[in-house]
Amino acid sequence: MIALKGSNPKLRKYLYYFGLSMVLVYVCLGLLFVFYDLPINVTRQGQITIGVVLIIYGLVRTYTNYRKRQNFEDEEE
Repeated sequence: MIALKGSNPKLRKYLYYFGLSMVLVYVCLGLLFVFYDLPINVTRQGQITIGVVLIIYGLVRTYTNYRKRQNFEDEEE
């Protein structure tokens, strides 16, 4: 992981919003796998499993982004 302590605030802000957009991508892909029968060579149970894993990963990323944002705000004060 790249240490951002003392780095440019604009870079931190960009990386924060990039992280949020990736969370949105993971959760949307997870929902797509869970609720739609995609034309891929995976069983329906496999698609649901992949979707649930992507949704959980998106939620974990949301939490880590939130914690990083709180740490950055604490450093600035």
